[in-house]
Amino acid sequence: MKRFLFLVSAALMCMQTFAQSVGDYIYTANGRIKIVSPVNEVTNGNFTDGTTGWTVDGSAELSVDTFAVVPEAGPNGDNALYTLLKDNGAQTGSCLFKKVPVSSGLTYYVSYYVKTDETFSSTTSYGTTNKNYQNVFFNTDGQLYAGSVLNVAESYGKVVETVAGEWKKVEYAVTVPSDGYLCFYMYAPYIGQCFADFKVVLAQKVPDDRIAAKAIARLQTYIDDERWTNGKEDLADIIGGINAAVAEDNVADFNAYVSAIDEEIIAEFLDQNTANISSRLDMQDFDNATVSNSSLTSVGQWK
Repeated sequence: MKRFLFLVSAALMCMQTFAQSVGDYIYTANGRIKIVSPVNEVTNGNFTDGTTGWTVDGSAELSVDTFAVVPEAGPNGDNALYTLLKDNGAQTGSCLFKKVPVSSGLTYYVSYYVKTDETFSSTTSYGTTNKNYQNVFFNTDGQLYAGSVLNVAESYGKVVETVAGEWKKVEYAVTVPSDGYLCFYMYAPYIGQCFADFKVVLAQKVPDDRIAAKAIARLQTYIDDERWTNGKEDLADIIGGINAAVAEDNVADFNAYVSAIDEEIIAEFLDQNTANISSRLDMQDFDNATVSNSSLTSVGQWK
């Protein structure tokens, strides 16, 4: 009866619409990306087929005693997976694992939703004492363990904090180093925690317009300052180039402009607005100085 009431209450929770389409721009912890494919590489990512394809450790099937699929309870109206039992063992506990084949050098948008009954913090530091661990990582063979060690070649997960009763979307932009697998691994989630809508879709890196806005604001400060009179046209051209790179999704040009601001652009602008007064300095290089007195306190006009 308790399990029945839990599933009913979960299904009645409010639903919202969250979806991405080809051409959508998305901000992640790793930068800004653009969706280029409608295909979700995660089979049964929304649990339409129950728990098919999801395992505890890469082989053992999920137990009906630890997880339950609740129809239409997810944030987008799809199914959601609810944790009914928290166990400590990686082989028999309420762990959730899924591997997704990916190709070398490609960028992927990776996302899923998580919700808890209370406010929890999970960690990407895996160990026997770290429960409610959530991570997305890459390896070349899709195996969860390499011997007795978690098989993580590159980790992309961050600490995930949830608010009681609210769905949180976890998002990453991942460029994989070689052919292999992106792996979702949720180790010992707490009772009442639920997951939905796992996605891995092809994307491309694009200029981050948040970085662009900061760069442009910095250049505009120099343009607006009346103390500077030279080179403002050059700064305006740089601003135009940054805006064009963002509009055209041109990462190479964007990175070149932004990196040059500190290395070259500002220095050149200041040089154009700097007066060289070295010729007015008496004995500027001390070449003509003659020092013979150990108590001497001045050379020329230098004290």
